[in-house]
Amino acid sequence: MITHAPHLSHHLHRLRHLPVVALLMLAPACTGGGTDSSSNEHVEASSAAPATESPENLDPHATLLGEVDLERACAIDSAEKVTFLARLVACVNLSSPCTIPTSPHLELRGDTVTCPATGTQSMATQVTRDGRYQAEVQVALTGGDHTGWCFGLTNADPQVLVEKSALEDRADIDTNWLYDTTCTPP
Repeated sequence: MITHAPHLSHHLHRLRHLPVVALLMLAPACTGGGTDSSSNEHVEASSAAPATESPENLDPHATLLGEVDLERACAIDSAEKVTFLARLVACVNLSSPCTIPTSPHLELRGDTVTCPATGTQSMATQVTRDGRYQAEVQVALTGGDHTGWCFGLTNADPQVLVEKSALEDRADIDTNWLYDTTCTPP
């Protein structure tokens, strides 16, 4: 069901023939940017369409990002593919007891590029749980082995803090290359 302010009715009339998925993609554009700041517009999409058809992940999450030198990564002997991943290594509060998976640690795999590749590319992975993560570029090698590079914050901290507020805001968190080896195992 779509509810709207009267000044949107002329836009919605033209949209009535679009499928529900198209309306879901347009809904964020209808909720803001109006010229009447006193309006309390509310656009609510029908839950009839599966969430997987949505153009973006609307669930709470944060995205870890890193600029990856694909040419350098793919130049490693027997490199097959390059993946940007995040590994949950600790809870937000280090002084309190916490439970996270440790055998193995939770790894969330994001963007993957097949070698050969050239240039530099922004790569990302989404995390859906608060905590402290290691961000890593993993280069898969022929024969099942891998190598990689550790990414982290600008202060050379390999643990990237992701708080609940970052998940709720769907924040983008920039990480930077720290050193030419995989992150130190937790």
